[in-house]
Amino acid sequence: MTEDADARPDGTPPGPTPAQLSAASAASAASAARQALAYRILGAACALVGVLLVVGGLIAVRGKPTPPSAEAAKPAGGTAVTTAATAVGGSPPPTSAGPDLATATPQPPAPSGTPASPAAPPATVPARALLTVLNNTTTAHLAERAATTFRAGGWVVDRVGNYTGKIPETTVYYTPGSATEEAAARAFGAQFAIARVLPRYAGLPDSVHGVIVVLAPDWTP
Repeated sequence: MTEDADARPDGTPPGPTPAQLSAASAASAASAARQALAYRILGAACALVGVLLVVGGLIAVRGKPTPPSAEAAKPAGGTAVTTAATAVGGSPPPTSAGPDLATATPQPPAPSGTPASPAAPPATVPARALLTVLNNTTTAHLAERAATTFRAGGWVVDRVGNYTGKIPETTVYYTPGSATEEAAARAFGAQFAIARVLPRYAGLPDSVHGVIVVLAPDWTP
């Protein structure tokens, strides 16, 4: 039996040489490097595929025609107004409802400060009645001149003339029982400073209607 030159004294087989260990380590390192590179390439490929899928999805969504949301109502002029749905990533279309803010007329600001007090109610308009003006003096055309003054004060003079009776002072007469004529006679007397306001008596003309003003010598226009 031939003894192996490389055998150990205890009879166990010899181990790998340093050269063999170095070659094995280099081979293992190269294999690990190749495996890491493969993992990197695989990760980059997966990322690229994911990006392509996202881009393709966006293109597909943008390219799809948007269905009408509802049948558009037609305005009075007959022109249909359509409402388009907002595309993904886009801006909503302008709406046709409401005024155009770019061309709307600005409203003046509300006034500040103390609000104005409400307007006072109009003064009560005195009752009116037709006037008959009679001259009970010797002054010519006194009734005509007085009638001009009364008309300027807002009264309607129906007749002018003379009265031949005797009246102590200028007097305004109204028909007895007529509340309207009495109110008109008193308003007339207050306006022209005639204190004597009385119901008619039998000596006055019967054919005259309305308020009768008899001018006595105390009358001053």
